[in-house]
Amino acid sequence: MQDQFVRWMRVSWPFLWFLVLTILWTWPLAMQMTTVLPGSGSDPLFQVWTLAWDGHALLTNPARIWDAPIFFPYPTTLAYSDHHIVLALLMLPVLAFGQPVAAYNALLLLSFALSGWAVCLLTHDILAEHTEEPAATIGALLAGSLFAFSTYRMAHLSHLQMLQTAWLPLALYWLRQMAVRSGGAFWRAAALTGVFAGVQAVTAVYYAPMAALAVGVAAFVWLWPARWRSPLARRAVGRSIGGLALAGAVAVLIALPFLLPYMMVYAYLGIVRSPGELVRWSAPLTAYLSVPAGNVLYGAGLTPVQPGSEQELLLFPGALAVVLAGIGGWRWWRAARRDGLALLLIGAAGVVLSLGVALRVRSDEAGVVAALPYGWLYERVPGFNALRVPARWWMLGSLAVAVLAGMGAAWLWRGWGRWLVPVVGVLALLEHLVWPIPRLELPAPPPVYQWLAQSSPSAHRVVLELPLDTKLSGIFSERVAWRQFYQIQHWRTLVIGYSGLIPAGTYNLLLRLQQLPDDATIRYLARLGIDTLIIHRNEFNDQAQLANLMAWADRTNVLQRLAETGDAVVYALQPDRTLATLVTPASTIFLSGDVLIPDLVALALQRRWQAAGAVVYGPGREQYYPALATPQSGQRFDYVALAPRADPRPFGTMPALVRWQEEGVAVYAVPAELLATQELGAPDIGQFHPRHPATLTVRLRGDSVEVGRSRIALPTVVEAATLLLDVASLTEQEVQVGETKQRLAAGGQTLTVPISRDQPVTISGDAATFSIVRVQLWRGMPALDAVGGVALTVESAFAGSRLRIAAQYSGNTPLLLEIHGAEAGTERPVMLARGTLPVSAAGAVDVTIDARQPQAAWLSQSPAAVDGRYIAYVKLSPDTDGIPIAQFQVRNGEVVAAQPVPLPLTILR
Repeated sequence: MQDQFVRWMRVSWPFLWFLVLTILWTWPLAMQMTTVLPGSGSDPLFQVWTLAWDGHALLTNPARIWDAPIFFPYPTTLAYSDHHIVLALLMLPVLAFGQPVAAYNALLLLSFALSGWAVCLLTHDILAEHTEEPAATIGALLAGSLFAFSTYRMAHLSHLQMLQTAWLPLALYWLRQMAVRSGGAFWRAAALTGVFAGVQAVTAVYYAPMAALAVGVAAFVWLWPARWRSPLARRAVGRSIGGLALAGAVAVLIALPFLLPYMMVYAYLGIVRSPGELVRWSAPLTAYLSVPAGNVLYGAGLTPVQPGSEQELLLFPGALAVVLAGIGGWRWWRAARRDGLALLLIGAAGVVLSLGVALRVRSDEAGVVAALPYGWLYERVPGFNALRVPARWWMLGSLAVAVLAGMGAAWLWRGWGRWLVPVVGVLALLEHLVWPIPRLELPAPPPVYQWLAQSSPSAHRVVLELPLDTKLSGIFSERVAWRQFYQIQHWRTLVIGYSGLIPAGTYNLLLRLQQLPDDATIRYLARLGIDTLIIHRNEFNDQAQLANLMAWADRTNVLQRLAETGDAVVYALQPDRTLATLVTPASTIFLSGDVLIPDLVALALQRRWQAAGAVVYGPGREQYYPALATPQSGQRFDYVALAPRADPRPFGTMPALVRWQEEGVAVYAVPAELLATQELGAPDIGQFHPRHPATLTVRLRGDSVEVGRSRIALPTVVEAATLLLDVASLTEQEVQVGETKQRLAAGGQTLTVPISRDQPVTISGDAATFSIVRVQLWRGMPALDAVGGVALTVESAFAGSRLRIAAQYSGNTPLLLEIHGAEAGTERPVMLARGTLPVSAAGAVDVTIDARQPQAAWLSQSPAAVDGRYIAYVKLSPDTDGIPIAQFQVRNGEVVAAQPVPLPLTILR
C-alpha cells in the first residue's frame, strides 16, 4: 500500500506543479473566473455558448442536444463546430448552477495543466529507462512545460477545443506501456490506449485524424519486433496486433457516436474545402517564426502573418526548444532509438501536413502548389477535404519538439550542464510567454434578452434580429456572436448564428432580408416559421435607413409591436395559418427535390410537417437536408409538394387540386380514387435516367397489382379498375393494347385501359420508338388531364470540356437548352447558357459546345463560366421545367467532375 501511495505521489505531484504554473502564466484569470474570457475576437463567446447549450440540453432534453437553436430551420447545428459535450459533462455541476463562463475558464486552465502533466508522464516514461531519476524528472517537467505553454497553444487561447491536447500524450504513454508489459497489464494498457485516443478524437474534429496518425506511427515503431523472423517475435507481433485491435475498437466505440453527426451533416451539406481555400490556412515557412502579439521576448512577432489568419499561423517552436530537441534526438539515438524514431516521424508528419497544399515562404504569397502529401490525402482520404486549416497539424510537431527537448535537457543534466539546464529551460519557456494574456470583458446583457426569457416560450419560438448584412463578416459577425452569447439568457431559436460552418440557406436568407422594408419578405419569413423580429436601433449606422424601417414596421399589418426595451423593439410576425392546417398527423406527403423549389422553403416545410406528425417522403437536397422517407413501390400520397410549373400528373393529381401555392412551391391534394401510381423504367448501370419499357404486362390480383415484375399492395381489395398509361412515341405507329391494336400519333399521350381481376393486359410497341413512362391504377374512370407533350431521347457525352448533345424528338415546337447552376462558396445562381437548339426536319439535334465558355450562333446567353456546379437541361419553353442531360463543375476555370446524363425515350412537357 505504501509503495502504491509513493508511486501515486510520484505521478500526481507534477500535475500540481503544472496547475500552479498555469495560474501564474494566465494571471489574473484565476481571480476573474466569472467576469472575463481569455482570448480575443468572437470565438470565446461561441465556445462559452456551446458549453452552455450542452449543459442546458443535458439537463432538459439530452435527445435534442445536436439540434442547437441556431441557423433555423437547419437541424443538427451543433455539428457545425466542435460539440464540447464531453467537456460539458465534466462541468455539468457548474453549468447546472448557471455559470458557463466559470466552467469555460476552469476547462481552459485545466487544459494547460493536464496537457503539461500528460507530456511529462510520457517523457518521464521514456527517460526513466535510460537515465537516473533526477535527470528524467527535470527533462519530463521541461517537456510538459514547453508543450503546455507552446506558441501553438497560446495562439489558440480563443479555441477551447484546440487546447484539449492532453489525451494524445496519454494514449501514447499507454501505447508505450504495451511494448513493455505482459499478461493482463498488456491488455489493460491496450484498452487505455483506445480510451485516450477515442477521447482525443472526440474533443476536436481536427484531432481525430491526428490521433489516428500519431498512434499508428508510434505503434509500428514501438510494437514491431527488431527480429521479427523468430517464433518468439512472430508471437509478439500477433499479440501486438490483438492489442491494437482492442485499442482501435475501444477508440471507435468512444468516438463514433460523436463523429456520426459530423459525417452526416458534412455529407448532406456538401462540405468540401477547395484547394484555393486551403492555401490561406496552410502554414507558410515564416509561420514557424511567428508568435502572438504580446510575446514578452519577441513583441509583435518575428514575422508578420496574413491579416485574419493570426491565430492559425503562429507556429513558433522556440529556438532553444529546437536546440534542445536536436541534442535530445542526437544524444539519445543509440539508447532510445525507437522512441526517438517515433517522435521524429510524428513531428515530421506534423510539419509536412501543416504545410498544406501549397508551399509558401510568406502568408501573403499565393504559393506554389507542390506535390505535398496533403494534396494526395485531400483527394483520396475521406474527411480530409472537409478540414479547413492544415496548419493545425503542427500540434504533432509541437508535441514531438517538446518531448525531444525534454530528452535533451535530461542529457545535459546528467552531464556537465546541470547549472545550465535551469537557465536554458526558463529561457526556452519564456520564448512562448504572452503577458498579459488577451482578455474579453463581459458586459451586462441588453434588457431585451431578459424580456424574452420572461415571456411565454410558445409565443416567441424563432427570433430574427436586425440589422444584418449580406455576409456574416466584420462587425456583423461580431454582433451575431454577441446575440448568440446572450441567447444563453432565453434559449429561443435564432435564425442567424455564429459557428464554424454557415449553411447555404443562411446566405440566401441574408440576401432576401436586404429587401426590407417589404411586406412580402415578412410573409416569407412567417412561412418559414419565424415568429419574432427584434430591431436593435443602436446598431444602425444609417439613421435614415433606421427611420424608414421603423416607420414601415409600425404601420404594416404583417407586424405587431410587442415591446420596446432599452434600444430594442420587438415585433410579432403574423403567422401563415393556411399552411399550418393543411396536413394532419396521419398525412403522407411527397416533397419534390426540384431545384426550382427554393431550398430553404423546402427545408422549412419538411421540418414543419414532420413536427406536425406527418410522414414526408422525397430525395435529399445537397447543402440543406438528407434523403427523407423512402416511398414503397407504387405508393400514393395524400399530398405532393412540387414546383409550381412542375407536372402533378405523375402523382395522380392535377393543377385544379392545388391546395396551397406560395414561395415557389405548390401543394396538391391527391384524389382518394387513385389506388397506385408508378414510374416505369429500369436504371441503366452508371446512368441517372431510367430506361422505360416498350412492353408491359399488368395483372390485378385483388389486394395487389402486378406491374411487370413488381408487385404493388393496394389499400383495399379491388375487383375492377382503370389503367392510365402515359406513353411516348417518336413516330406515328400502331401498338398492341390487350387484344386490340391502337394507332398512336407522335408525342406523349395517355392510354385508358379497363382491367379486371386476374385478367392480365399487355401493352407493346416498337422498342426503338415507343416507351411506357408510367402507369396508374384508378377506382372507376379518372378525371385526369391527358399527358400531352413530346417524345424525346438525348445522348450526351464529354470530350474534355466539350459537351456533345445528340437528340431526337417528335415535336414541331422549339427545343431549348439551359445550363445553370450555383457559384462556389456563395451559392449565387448563375445562368451559363441559354438558347434554342437547331433541329433538322426529321427532329434531330447534333451540337457541341465548350462548357467553360459556351459559344454558338443559336445561343442567346453565354457568359464565361465561374467556379461552381452546373446542370444542363433541355426544355420546351422558358416557363416549363427541363430534364437534365449533363452535369459538371468548374474549378479554377477548368471543367471537372463532368458527367453526361443520357436521356432514354421519355415524355417532355
